[in-house]
Amino acid sequence: RMAIIIGGFAAILLLIFVIFKLIFGSMDNDAAQGYVVPNVVGKTEAAAKSTLTEKGLSVSITYEYSSSVAAGNVIKQSISSGTQVKKGAAVTITVSSGQETVKVPNVVGQNKTNAQNTLKNSGFAVSVSETYSDTVASGNIINQTPAAGSSQVKGATISIIVSKGKNEIKKISVNSLPNKTSYTVGDNLSTAGLSLTATY
Repeated sequence: RMAIIIGGFAAILLLIFVIFKLIFGSMDNDAAQGYVVPNVVGKTEAAAKSTLTEKGLSVSITYEYSSSVAAGNVIKQSISSGTQVKKGAAVTITVSSGQETVKVPNVVGQNKTNAQNTLKNSGFAVSVSETYSDTVASGNIINQTPAAGSSQVKGATISIIVSKGKNEIKKISVNSLPNKTSYTVGDNLSTAGLSLTATY
C-alpha cells in the first residue's frame, strides 16, 4: 500500500512538472523568439493602440498635420511592421491632426507686392485680378477673397483685386475733319480709348 501511495504521489508531481514546463517553457520560447510588430498605419488611433497593446507592446502617440491622411488615423509607426521585438517594446505611432489651417491676413489697402508677399509668407497661393476704382489708389488692393481673419487650409488660394485707379475717359472736340464723317472719326477714337464730341 505504501508503494502505491508513493507511486501516486510521484505521478502527481510528474504531472505538475510537465504542466509547469508546458506553460513556462512556451513563455520562455516566445520571449526568445520575440513579438512581431503588426502594421497599424491607416488605422484609427484607438484601433492601432488596441492592436499593439494586445501584442504585448507599449504605445506612445504623437500628432502632426497631414494633407493626405484623415484626422485621427495613423500616418506612420516608429517600428516597421514585421519586425521582431521583445515584449513591452515601445512603438510610437504618429496620428494625423488633419490639414493645417491658417488665418488669412488682411491685405486690403496694401500695394500689390506687399500683399502678395504677406499672403505667400502665410502659406497661401495668390490669384490677382485688376479693376478700376474711384476710391482706391492705383496698385493697391481693393478686396480679397476669402475674407481676412477666416481660417483656411494652408496652401489655399487667396484672390486679390488690384486697383487700376480711376477710369478717366479722355474727350476731344473735333470741329472739322475733311472727308471724314463723325461716325468714322468716332470709330477711330473709340479704338484709341477716346470718345467723340463733334460740332458743325
